[in-house]
Amino acid sequence: MWNKNGLLNLKESDRILVVAPHADDECIGCGGLLLKYAAQTDVLLLSDGRFGYDPSDPDASPEKTRILRQNEFKSVMSFLNVRKYTMLDIQNGDVYRHYSVVRKYDIREYDFIFVPSRFENNHDHLSAFYYLRKMIRAQHAKAQLIEYEVWVPIPDPQVILDIEDVIERKKQALSMYESQLKCYDYINYAYGLNLYRGGRFKRHCVEAFFVPPKLYHLKILVRHLTTYAFRKKVKKLFSDLKGKKS
Repeated sequence: MWNKNGLLNLKESDRILVVAPHADDECIGCGGLLLKYAAQTDVLLLSDGRFGYDPSDPDASPEKTRILRQNEFKSVMSFLNVRKYTMLDIQNGDVYRHYSVVRKYDIREYDFIFVPSRFENNHDHLSAFYYLRKMIRAQHAKAQLIEYEVWVPIPDPQVILDIEDVIERKKQALSMYESQLKCYDYINYAYGLNLYRGGRFKRHCVEAFFVPPKLYHLKILVRHLTTYAFRKKVKKLFSDLKGKKS
């Protein structure tokens, strides 16, 4: 799936699913992936985006925004040549309440599932990660879960995709989310992140992903236990206990 340098290399026979909590997440984190592997990739959009509007706009409303964002999403899917996509229409910000809806989606045909990383600070993003991890076990799916970055850079990505040849088209796809660009410059945000990752891996533009290495959680625990601050706390605890006994 990736070589010794961490460069992603998917086979034509691989079936891929990209899970987007909100319309545009799929482009920010996986736009290059979708442009390169659209023929074998499906997209699952969880939320309806109704609250993704500029509150200072007097003409905006949740219902108008819901319809607008769904239409933008459909246009982007067409631009990316994604042949199959599904919209679950969960109210954005409320994904954590709807595992019963998300779990009905059959993921057993996929080899790889891309989902926002465990490091994200958005509730919908985190819900997507934990839902898909749970669904892989519940459905006895064969898929490898691969985490992508949106708002929070992955601390130590091991897998990358070189997107230098499609970066301009990725920016073009993001430009189609006009309602969101009124709130934030997602194009330059995503481009800057891809450039930053490129510098880290000595390339121009890359998308970076996280796949937990073996014994990952044990390594995190050991790292925590061996920090200076933790050792200082333990030393103080034993000192306090010793003082009480005396």
